[in-house]
Amino acid sequence: MRTIPITAIASCALLLLFSACASGGDAEPGKQSKADAPLTAYMDALYDIDYQKVHAEEENIIAACMQEAGFEYIPREVSSADYPDGEDAFEFTEEHAAREGYGYSSPEPASDEAESVDPNADYLAAMSETERAAYELALWGEQDAPIDDDAEYEWDWTKAGCYGKASNEAWAASPMAAFEDPAYADLSEQISRLYEEVYADPKITAVDAAWSDCMNEAGYDFAQVMDANNSFAEQYSALWDAADPETGTDKAAEAALREREVATAVADARCQKEVGYDATVMEVVVAYEQEFVDEHKAELDAWVGQYATAPTAAK
Repeated sequence: MRTIPITAIASCALLLLFSACASGGDAEPGKQSKADAPLTAYMDALYDIDYQKVHAEEENIIAACMQEAGFEYIPREVSSADYPDGEDAFEFTEEHAAREGYGYSSPEPASDEAESVDPNADYLAAMSETERAAYELALWGEQDAPIDDDAEYEWDWTKAGCYGKASNEAWAASPMAAFEDPAYADLSEQISRLYEEVYADPKITAVDAAWSDCMNEAGYDFAQVMDANNSFAEQYSALWDAADPETGTDKAAEAALREREVATAVADARCQKEVGYDATVMEVVVAYEQEFVDEHKAELDAWVGQYATAPTAAK
């Protein structure tokens, strides 16, 4: 069984937040970019995974496992479009916001857009209910009991059928392993605290205030940049929690929420650009990260040397 420590989750969330708000494509000449952030280079070395390759490997392991269990399984094709690469995946512009909002909902696909087809659909359709149940048991294993929101979740891959076996083998080099090593627990916690300090820095609180004023002029009441995104995370969570088990979410309410999400995200992106949010964040992040790396370089080198998933060495 594997558990994910809170410190790892905090570190991941903060690093992803930094990537989302401070990596908007190629930097202008003379301005700092994500590439200038020394600690981020170490984290990239830990997190850089070819997800498309791992997913394809996972599908092949499932197929072999299902064959051993007496069933056929055609691996699902994995498209590179499912795994956007590079800085564009994190660029938050007005154009991106108008199309995707904050990413909690997606626009309806065009009518002529090809839908994903399960290559095993015909095979499953020919099965009896008993055969189908046996197939799903082999594929998914025993279903977990409902998760208590207040309890730490432990996923036992050995009880998750061929999917669990494939997930465990294909993702053996998961970045979480680096954060589960007690030898680096203190370093992980220090990184979490570092980014808490970053976003409490006077320069960022000042640019947050300028952004808040800009948003107020547009009709929105948020104190910090993160508040806008978080507000929709909460609203969508409430919408999904209230969904009917048979009919799903309230479609009218979901459409209205998406409309608000997109409008807010567009105003958010515009205000971030007007107040120079990215540039300010980068300036502060680079300064804090450089100080941290200077102080902990030996530990970071050892950590990345042991767990790096990317061949490129950190700075």
